[in-house]
Formats: sequence, structure tokens, C-alpha cells
Amino acid sequence: MHPFRFLSNALAIAAIAVTTARSANAAAPDPFAEGVRPTPWLAPEDSRRSLHVPSGFEIQLVASEPGISKPMNMAFDAQGRLWLSTTVEYPFPAPTNAPGRDRILVLEDFGPDGHARKITEFAGGLNIPIGIYPFHSRNPDGRTTWKAIAWSIPHIWLFEDTDGDGRADRREILYANFDFTRDTHGNQASFRRGFDGWIYCTHGYNNDSHVHGRDGHEVHMNSGNTYRARIDGSRVEQFTHGQVNPFGMAFDPAGDLFTSDCHSEPIYQVLRGGYYPSFGKPHDGLGFAPKMMQNKRGSTALDGLSIYSDVLWPEEFRGNIFIGDVMTSRVYRDRVTEAGSTRLAWAMPDLVISDDPWFRPVDTQLGPDGSLYIADFYNKIIGHYEVPLTHPGRDRTSGRIWRVVRRGAGEPRGERPMPDLTAMSAQELTASLASPSLITRRLATDELTDRWGVDAIPALRQALRKPVNGAQEAHLLWALHRVGALDPRDLDRAARSADRLTRTHAMRMLAELPELTSAQLRQARGALSDTDALVRRCAADALGRHPSADNAVALMRRLEECPSEDTHLRYVLRQSLRDQLIPEENLRRVVAGNLTEARREQVSDLALSVNTEASASYLLSRLATWPVAASNVARIAEVIRHVARYAPEKRLPDIMSFAETRLASGGGESSMKSFEGPLAWFRALDDGLQERGVSQPASVRFWGSNLVARFFASVRPYHSWSPLPYDPEPTLNAWGMESLDCADGAKRNLTSSASYGEELTGVLRSSFFKAPDRLHFWLAGHDGPPRNPPQRLNRIRLCLHPSGRVLIETPAPRSSKAVGIDWNLSEFKGADVYIEAIDGDDSSEFAWIAFGGFEPNLPALEASEFSPRQFIDWITAASDIATRVEMRGLSPTLGALLDFASAPAAVMGDPECVGAVARAWLTLAPSEAMARLSGALKDPRTSGYFRERVASLLASRNDALAQQAVLDAMKGLPQRAQERLAALLASSPFSAETLLSGMENGAISPRVLQRVGVNNRLRASKPARWEERVARLKKQFPPADDARDSLIAQYRKAVSETPGDGARGRAVFLKHCAVCHRIGSEGALIAPQLDGIGQRGPDRLCEDVLDPNRSVDIGFRTVMLTLKDGDVASGLFRREEGETLILADSAGKEFSTPKSRIAERRTLETSLMPENFGEILKAEEFLDLMAFLMSTAAKR
Repeated sequence: MHPFRFLSNALAIAAIAVTTARSANAAAPDPFAEGVRPTPWLAPEDSRRSLHVPSGFEIQLVASEPGISKPMNMAFDAQGRLWLSTTVEYPFPAPTNAPGRDRILVLEDFGPDGHARKITEFAGGLNIPIGIYPFHSRNPDGRTTWKAIAWSIPHIWLFEDTDGDGRADRREILYANFDFTRDTHGNQASFRRGFDGWIYCTHGYNNDSHVHGRDGHEVHMNSGNTYRARIDGSRVEQFTHGQVNPFGMAFDPAGDLFTSDCHSEPIYQVLRGGYYPSFGKPHDGLGFAPKMMQNKRGSTALDGLSIYSDVLWPEEFRGNIFIGDVMTSRVYRDRVTEAGSTRLAWAMPDLVISDDPWFRPVDTQLGPDGSLYIADFYNKIIGHYEVPLTHPGRDRTSGRIWRVVRRGAGEPRGERPMPDLTAMSAQELTASLASPSLITRRLATDELTDRWGVDAIPALRQALRKPVNGAQEAHLLWALHRVGALDPRDLDRAARSADRLTRTHAMRMLAELPELTSAQLRQARGALSDTDALVRRCAADALGRHPSADNAVALMRRLEECPSEDTHLRYVLRQSLRDQLIPEENLRRVVAGNLTEARREQVSDLALSVNTEASASYLLSRLATWPVAASNVARIAEVIRHVARYAPEKRLPDIMSFAETRLASGGGESSMKSFEGPLAWFRALDDGLQERGVSQPASVRFWGSNLVARFFASVRPYHSWSPLPYDPEPTLNAWGMESLDCADGAKRNLTSSASYGEELTGVLRSSFFKAPDRLHFWLAGHDGPPRNPPQRLNRIRLCLHPSGRVLIETPAPRSSKAVGIDWNLSEFKGADVYIEAIDGDDSSEFAWIAFGGFEPNLPALEASEFSPRQFIDWITAASDIATRVEMRGLSPTLGALLDFASAPAAVMGDPECVGAVARAWLTLAPSEAMARLSGALKDPRTSGYFRERVASLLASRNDALAQQAVLDAMKGLPQRAQERLAALLASSPFSAETLLSGMENGAISPRVLQRVGVNNRLRASKPARWEERVARLKKQFPPADDARDSLIAQYRKAVSETPGDGARGRAVFLKHCAVCHRIGSEGALIAPQLDGIGQRGPDRLCEDVLDPNRSVDIGFRTVMLTLKDGDVASGLFRREEGETLILADSAGKEFSTPKSRIAERRTLETSLMPENFGEILKAEEFLDLMAFLMSTAAKR
């Protein structure tokens, strides 16, 4: 850390603390905001008294230590017993070749006070067990035994009590070898038996599992997913894709499945085959499946979802969703409403509020007695990443189970006796299927199918003759289905029932049948017109499972009629229609029919998610029908990428022909603009070929070369305005073109800094011209919020050439409507002058300027039809394409673009453009480019941004000239730029030697070693005697940890004494953090989502921001790639796309690398987040950011 910057921040902090009027006694810290709770352990009864429930309810202690340890998941069995997975091992798994210390326990004989008077160990020697499902089934030998399916690292096991002593004496692997190596809290959980007899499960965060059943069908799950499995180990199937870290699952009476995900909108009603947002993962072409939450919880640690599907609690609680929050120590409650088939969740007053910060509700379950049971992982520490796993304060032995019961004055008891379904006859069990308790109905169904099996058929048929209610009829039908005795006539009657619940389940059963008769297909198509939207959704799902070209038109019709607010029905209709198109013959039949243009567009929209030759060929045929407007360029690129990946190679010339016809002939700006589409489309074509794993055909290479040559031949006329970075924190190019209202009532196209986001900054400079007598132009924009005094950050000025002396300056008018500006230039007439427009405000609102319409209309002041940003983007794209097609003959053109004597100022002034052109030049003509760029790095006319960007490219080249050029460049660069380059140099052995030598000879400041990222890379690269040399260099300055800890301590003190401004802090977040992090709907999902981050408290937040490498989630560590040509690339792993690897750089931009180019892949224990926020942010900005982050904490 630079000592003067450290001192200046320290003085600024002190000044703020002194000048701020604060009470001498700061408010005590909120214990619920601390990752390590500062409060003492409480005995179970004392903790119970700290728990608050609504009036008319009571919370009871069911079990606690030492009877149980840390609870993970719960499940009820057919005897009304509560099964519990418990752990002492967590978070460190036991060795897989030795027994662990964890157990499955069975709790029973619940007293009036809720206490379980008997606790039995069913299975021991386990390794962080989580998901559990107990059941009672008949074996082939006719004996009935208790069994449990449970997760224990690294398998899903079947445990069985064969001798009836209440303990499992037999265990076998049911589904083997799930990944657990990346994360022990992202394992298999939430086992729930579905109506269909499958076990539904959640696959947690970060792990990467390849799992199959006995039939050999394999599923691949990376990080959050849901899946289902047969209880006999025969088959496993993916159910949904994505979610971050699902933990908690429940069915409702209609068969919809709900999950809780660990972020601020945790409740999902998941749809079969749906894709849900997760870090860096794309959807399948349909878009992400819809959400159901209407408000954010402000936390990322929510779990253990359950639904009150019973009638013992008051009406206002029925159908409510309960979900635990282990950070705020509460159990939330949400009311569910319907918008057609879509379920919406609305926050209600919390069900359980704790005064004891150790209360950690990790699971909730509704019991057959009508009470809600809560598993409490009672602990002072719950965070898996927020607090080091090795922290000695983690409690390993305390755990509690609580029960919430209804206790209204003058009302009957709010719980029923636990039923023993195992003692019931088949007839009694069928009667239980009419119970108001969903869990009782489901357990009775399981008893009928697992214990009675085919022997239950007579009782089931007898009850089906006259069902008591729709719920009983639905469960009777499911039981018959599960034992293989469902008569098609039964299903036909159910589909025509007057009861919506029965009709809904009839459609769900159609979806589960291996084949449908023509009559059943007609029945499902007819149900698309049912009066009930949920029946329509389930019918669409059934048709999606049984594709036929005959289904398509009916689905199209329903999609056209579907209300936009019924998001879940709309998604399933689109999904089902897409599934009809997957068989290639179906697609051909559908598009050969008499479809309207609107329906052909429906097919086009969905064909992008159909990965077949037929879909690619159809999309190619549709290209010619689409207008090539700017709004269509990205869509066409998406289609071309799909076509390149899946169409027959012989169709590639059709893509090129399409693009060529879109290139305007002749000169002028219209010709230049016409390159936008073809440049994007070539890159899409090449991306598709790379994902396909094939090399470019000669015809594609020729087209790309011709396209690039024609583009660069058109470049010269379009650089009258030059974009320049705005110091001290440059951003991407801000300048675009916008049509704005003017004060005279007209609309004009003005150059604007708001086009790509108001937080961007920059300078736009004209070429010089002879000053006229006067100059009139139009000016719009703002200079901060209207209520604040002007900052003069956004302005336009006239400067003398070449001295740069400011002659006239006008600030933004603080108006979104452009006003006329008149400059009297008579005293400067004839002088060489230029105009600079400046946006120096990096706020997210009221932070832009726009100008244009100059009179007289001088050539130097003419605006292009396209924006300056577009011009830079096109040059960047063309340079990239030149590299892809190995266009070595372009070297002179690229060199000229980086030569001060001939380069367009627009190129030299933009760091991103410099980087793209230099990268292409170095690839295509390495010797020539290195020689000339090395010289340019010594040229005093080059900007610091130019030198840093070029040096960053040379740093990864194993060439003595390149390495020396980097040292030359670094001598004149500021500390922060040296640190960024040092991290690159440290990444490979040859450049790490350059770094160490440069520090030893004084070219580079040894203080770059204070950056953890630099040290970690040196450790991985291992240059000669690196430890000895680093130790000697470090003696020249204080240890990095001491300096960093001192800064953290000062900021902690300032945060506790000095309130920041959360509104200003949001602007700081949007500028510095949102490129990777998201809060609410703002920001990107590249790094961890930060909803509820304020719950960590100010101390931990200071550490997270100022020392991001202190605790790095394994899923967000830097990946280092060494390429076969010796180059090095690094970033955050996002995903794989066919034969390419996708990473994101520190700016949040994704880039792809063909797997065939990778020689080595390493993961460093380092974050991509910059380490120098203590220097980047002013003290006031840091305090404002802390105020904003703290405001995201879930409100208690």
C-alpha cells in the first residue's frame, strides 16, 4: 500500500470522525448482525423463553442436547415418528474410508408439552448426513421392515432394520459418488416423496456430480439443481436446472413443488425442466423460469421451506409458506395468492422471532399432528464462508427441535394425536386419504403402495367408487398408478371430474405415463381449454412429455391467449411447444403446415432452444424475413451462433450470403454503419463453430478476411471526435447518440454520455478548427441531483490548440431538455481551438451531459450517425476477427492504428480499443508488433493508459524483448498500475522472474508484494529462489497484513462513529461493485450475490471490502490458464459451452478459450476482487458504501 495514500485516508477518516456530530456513546452493535454471535449459550428452556410466536400459539421444546446433536433435516414416518439427520462432523467431513460420528435419530412418544420421550439411534457412523426419507415396505420375502434413504458423504444410502430392533443392521449404496469436495453444506438434502412415488431432492451449491441409477441413465449436476430418484436405485432424473443453493422442498395439495433457495427471493414454485438463475449459468434458450416472490427478504441464508397444508390453524395461516432464516434467527411466513396457475408469495408477520441470536432454524416440517416442527442448528456461528471453518467458536454439540402448536383461549387443542398408519388395514388407509392433513394423505399413500402393494387394489377400487372428496380421489388414483393398476377409464373419468384438484392430478398422471393413447392425447389437448388455469398448465406439461406434431397448433393457440400475468402457465406452454419441436420430423411437419406469420415467429423463438439440425435449418430459412434493424442485430447473432453449432456444414455459405447482402455498397456513414451486423454475425458464427469443436472452413476464413479488409478500408473518415478516459478512475467509453427534446420544440440527435449508463465517465474531444465569430449549439444534462449544489463535473468547454488553455466553459444546464447555448468567440476568431465535452460524474443518476447541433456546421464538429462508442466497438470486433482468421496481411493497418503519426485519435484515446488492436497485432505479426510497441512504451507522448494496456499484453509473452518492454513501461506507471501488472507477471515462471528482477533492480516498487494476489501467483509459479528473494524484498516495508489490519481497524472505528450516506453509497456500489455483484435487481451475477450482506455487520464488511482474499469461497477463486502457445489467461470460471471454457475477467466481462488451446488449468486461492479498495475509495465514499451495504440487512 502506498504510504502517503494510507496516511491521507487515515487523516480523512480522523477528520470525518472529529467533524461529525455524534453521541459519545455509540449504539451497541446488533448481535444478530455478527457472524460470530457475541451473546452466551443459553440452556434449552432459557432459549425457549426467547422465542416469540403470534398470539394464540405456543412454542415447545421437542428435543435438545445431549439427546440429539446438530440437526440437519427432518422427516415424519407412518407411525408419526420424527426422523432426524444429525452431525458433529460438519463442516469438515470424516475420511471416506473410516466411519464418521454422525447419526440418524428417531424421535417418538411426544408428550402434551411436545417433548419426545423416546429417542433411538437408527443408524450411526455417518458422515454429514442431510437428506432423509423413512418408509415402511414389504420385501420380496413377504416381511415388512423399516428403511431409510439418506445422504451420507459420498453416497445416497438405503438403511434397513431387518431384525426389528429399531436399528439399521443393513446398508447399501443406492446412488453412488456424489461430489462433496468443493462444499460440505452444498450436499444432498430435502428428500420428499412425490405423489408419483419418486424421491425429490436438492443438489446444493458448488459441487459437481455425475450420478446414475442401475439403468445407466446419468445426470450431471453442477451447483444448485433439483432431481428425482426411484427408491429402489433404478433411475435418477434431473427435475430442474439451476438455483444457487436450494435447501428445503415441499409439495402442496395440487402437486406443485416448492423449494427454498439461499438468497433474498428464496421461494420458488419449480417447474419440471425449468432453468433458474445461478452464478454464470445460461438458460436453455427459453429464458429463465419465472419467480414467485413479490418482495425481497434481504438475506442470503434462507432454508427449510414447508407449507401449512392442514386445517387446525386459523384460516389466515392455511396454505402459508414457512421458511427459516439462520442469519436473522427467524422463521418467516408468506401468504400465497394465485394469478391463474401462477403462485405468488407475499411477506406476512414472522411466525417465530428469537431474542437468542444462537437460534438457527435450518429446516421446518409440518407434522401429521398439525403442528410445525423446527430444526434448530443452535450455534454462535452458522456462516460457511462468512466465518473461517476453523473458528474455535463453532459449537459441535448443541441442537434443538421445536414445535409450534395452536393454543387459542377457549379453543380445542391445536394438534391431533399422531396417527399410526402402520397398524391400519388397507380399507382404513384408503379412508385416511380423505384426511385434511396432506402429510397424512401422502404417508397413507406410501403405506398402501409400499406395504400393501398390489394387495391394496381391491380396497383402492372400492373407495374409488364413491370418493369422499377430491383429495381422496387424487390419492387413490396415484396409488393405483404406483402399483400398476390404473385403468385408462379411471383416468378418463378423473379428467372430466367436476373437482379441479382431481382434474389437475389426472393431467399430472398423464405426464407420468410412458406412452399416451390417441384418446389420451386428445384428452390432454382438450384440457388446454379447461376453466382452471392449473389444469391447463398440467395438461401442457403432459403434452410436453409426449411430443407430437398434432399438439403444436393447440399449444400455439393457448399461448396466444395466455394472460401475461400467468407467468408459470406461459413458461410451460412455451416449454411444451418447444418439446414438440425436438423430434426433427415433428418440426418439419409443423412448419410445413398452414401457419400464420405470428405462429412461424413462435416457432423461430423456440427453435433456439432446440439443438437439432432441423431447428438450425429452419432458423436459417427465417433469417431473410427479418428486418436488419439495430434492434435485431443481437437476435440474428444468436440465431447464427445456433446455426453454426447445429446446422449441416454445407449450410454455412448461406449465413455468409445473408450477411453480405446486408452490407451497404458505396461510401459514407451508411456504409460504415452497415458493418455492425456482419461484424457481430461473424463472431457469432465462429463462436458456434468453436462450441461445435470444428475448425473454420476455408470459405468462412475468406469471408472474415474480406469483411475485415473492407471495414478497415472504410475507417479513415470517421474520427473527428476522440474519446479519452476521465481521470482518476477511467471507465468504458460513455458516448452514444440519443434523440432528445430541445427547448424550441424540436427533437435533435445529440451526443450523450448517458447512452450506456450514467455511471460511466469520459471526455470527448473534437479535432481542432479555426474559431468563428460565434458558435451556437444545444446542451442538456445534469450536474448532480437538483437539490444539491452544482459540482461542475459535467461541462463543455472551448480550448486553445495546442496548449489546452480553457477559453470558455459551460456547465450542464441541469435539464433533460436541451437548451440553446451561444458562445461569442469574436476575441478568439481565427485561433486554432477544439471543444471538449466532459462527464466527470460517476453517480448513477443526474450524472450525464449531451450536446450537438453546432452552427455554423463546421466539419470538425459534425456528429456521426453512429456513436463514438459504436465506432470503438466495431474496431475492437474487427481486430478480434482478424485474429480469428489469422489475417497476417493486416499487420500494416493495425500498426498504423497504434502509430501517433497516423492513428485516429479515437483509437489512441480509448484503452479498450488500444488493447484490442495491440492484441491482434501481436498475434498476427509478433516480431514486428513487439519491436514497435516496445518503442512506443518509451515514447513520452503515450498516455499511462496506453502503456499499461500494452504492457499487460506483453507481460504474458515468453520473450526477452517483451519482458524488458514491460519493465520499461512499469518504471513510469503509478503504484496501482504496477500492482495490476505485477499480478499478471507473477502468473507464469518466465514473467515471475521478470517481476522479481525488476523489483531487485528498482524498476518496480517492492510494495506490490503487499498484494495477496501477487504472492499467491508467485507461490504457484515458483521462479528460482522465490521465497528467499521475496523475503529479502519485503524487509524494505512493513508486513502487508499489519498495514492492512491497521487500515481495517481505522475504518471499523470510523464506521462505528461516523454515519455514511446510504443513497450516495448506492452510487459507489453501482460504480465499483455492480460489475460483478448484485443487490436486488442491480448488478451482475458473476461474484456472490450481496442481498442481506449487511447482516454480516460492519466489522466483517470492512474485512470483506478491504481484504477480499482473507476468505475466498472456493466457487469464486481465480482460475489460471496456461495456453499451449505460452500465453496466460485468468478469470473466474463461469461455465463450459461445448468445446470452449468461459471465464470472466475482473471487469465482469466474459471471454472464451477453446479447450484445445489449454495446456494447464490451475485454481488460485485468490479473489478477482481488487485488493486496493482502501486506496481506490475516498474515506467518505467508503463510509457511504458501508451505510448502503448495512442497509441491506434483513429488517428485524
